Amino acid sequence: MKKNYPNMQYAFFNLEDKRKDELPHHWISRFDVIVLGEVVEHVGNAMNFIKRASDMLKKDGQIIITVPNAFSLRSFVNIALANAELVRTDHTSYYSYTTIQTLLESCNCEILNLDFYSDITTTSNKASRFFKILFNKTVLVHRGAIAEGIFIKARPIV
Repeated sequence: MKKNYPNMQYAFFNLEDKRKDELPHHWISRFDVIVLGEVVEHVGNAMNFIKRASDMLKKDGQIIITVPNAFSLRSFVNIALANAELVRTDHTSYYSYTTIQTLLESCNCEILNLDFYSDITTTSNKASRFFKILFNKTVLVHRGAIAEGIFIKARPIV
């Protein structure tokens, strides 16, 4: 990625249990965008994590978050057919569009966009891929809340 975007700055740092005054000083109000793709569900203290990420944004900076949707159709089908929940041991939290929205609002963030997605690239099975494409072009258009994932673009309220 650095090869393709040589002017982009990258930072790797555990924000989960840090206070604002523990962040490296040169990271405060430094970044235009912070992407938390499929990360928040792994963090034990998501509120603090998002607040620290917000501290690192410039005045008009944005946070982009994706999380799996706890109320996806896939989850309900799995419960109905296999009588089992889709539980991942590395996930500390599960989010619906309401819970992720509530989390961001409690972190003093304004939601600019909340949308849903269903990834068709996660399977190599042609039949499964066909049904995912069909699902995306029909049901998902009208009932996004049952998609596999949630996409949020937000910014801190200053």
